[in-house]
Amino acid sequence: MKTRFTLLASAILGVLTVLGQGFTVMPSLADMNTTRYGHVSINLDDGRILVIGGHTSGFYLTSTAEIYNPATDMWTQYNVPNPHDMASFVRMTNGNYIIMGGCDNGYGVGQSAVTTIFDPVNTTFTNGPTMIVWRTNSTAARLANGDILVFGNWYNTGNAELYNNTTSQFVAIGAPTLERSYPLVLPTADGNAYILGGYGVYGGTPYNSVEEYNATNQTFTQVSAELFASETGWYTAWSAMYSDIEKMRLSNGRYIFLIYRALSGGETEYALATFDPVTKTFAKVNLTPSLPIHDPMATEAWGFWGNIMVDPVTNYVYINATYNNSGTIEERIYSVDINRGLLHIPTGSATFGYYASSGSKVWINGNIMHTGGTVDGSNFTVTNEVTVLSPQNSFRTEEFADINAPFFAYPNPVMGTEFYVNLPDFGHAMLEMYNSTGYVVRKIDVPKGTTVITIPRKGLNAGIYYLRLINNTGAMNTRVVLQ
Repeated sequence: MKTRFTLLASAILGVLTVLGQGFTVMPSLADMNTTRYGHVSINLDDGRILVIGGHTSGFYLTSTAEIYNPATDMWTQYNVPNPHDMASFVRMTNGNYIIMGGCDNGYGVGQSAVTTIFDPVNTTFTNGPTMIVWRTNSTAARLANGDILVFGNWYNTGNAELYNNTTSQFVAIGAPTLERSYPLVLPTADGNAYILGGYGVYGGTPYNSVEEYNATNQTFTQVSAELFASETGWYTAWSAMYSDIEKMRLSNGRYIFLIYRALSGGETEYALATFDPVTKTFAKVNLTPSLPIHDPMATEAWGFWGNIMVDPVTNYVYINATYNNSGTIEERIYSVDINRGLLHIPTGSATFGYYASSGSKVWINGNIMHTGGTVDGSNFTVTNEVTVLSPQNSFRTEEFADINAPFFAYPNPVMGTEFYVNLPDFGHAMLEMYNSTGYVVRKIDVPKGTTVITIPRKGLNAGIYYLRLINNTGAMNTRVVLQ
């Protein structure tokens, strides 16, 4: 027997609200050993979380990293060959990570050309090849052929270069149409990349244009003056502190990101946009209701901070929002159901004594883990605190649920050569298994009446995976960890 709960009246009105701040505060995890801001955090395949670089209180560089082990609730600190404050990073084809550049001095001064290679299997940090250009506030993305495009800089020219995956060295490439800081770089399916948004290398007015990097002849060409042909003024910005770009994918493989547009009177309009790496097209996500406009003169001037968090299984997107209420930092999370174009708006807020959403964010056990950040909005007073928030919304009340047969994988975590999935009476359905980047790694037809499915472990790396059971009436989701 299945039961469906609906919010029909609210859906007709087009406004779905979530009481409270849009999240539940989870039990506290151990704080980091070092205060950090401007760092990056990375989900490792074995469930650990790497935090590297940034600057400490006083705006001093730190040549350290630390790794969180969920099994022990402990952070282990490591010395790193180079500091990486406001740096970029990419996962390489061999599974290692390369962290590139950043400030070469405290106080956000200067740029650096050094790189560090992190090997997650052996947990080692070693010097990588030196970049051609000293750079900070750049963005890097791995292209389809394994090469890495590095783009952008701050207070320095020389806006693009390429890490050659065959020679393991950086090489010079053609000049971009615009030199940018904080750009967003999106790989395309044909091996090229689209670059958009950001600002000039000395700040100033944001850029609306889009250019394409051609990997065959290593040149850049402007493809459009605006993100959308029918609307003007939209732009975006990106920082590696936000997330791994590949974590910004929906289940259909499209990238999703937050965009902005300045309005008269100092207001800011927000929206979500998607990019299809196959067709190379952008689309604005139509939401009901639309994301609230930031009015700096309003009593509650909510503004969206940092990156969005994407659940590739449910296609739910979570957006942090903050405002400073006479010295009290208020926080909330807005939830978006991309499949149905619904926005859930929280009515309350919570405070943590610092800008919790200003730190770097990763997923941990289905919750959002915030590490570090600024205490007062400056780069000089930062924190080592770790806050874990579980997004809350009412989307699930519109989904089907079976009250007699739960949907779960076992054993969980998986250490053997196979595992099993207990299935509810969901009729004829499809079971899809996604890896942490949102790609389908298994697709199994489920005949009506099936109660258990065996899934071989062969070909699946260690890490967190998502299971989605789909039929013509709805979907169910669960997670499994392979060790």
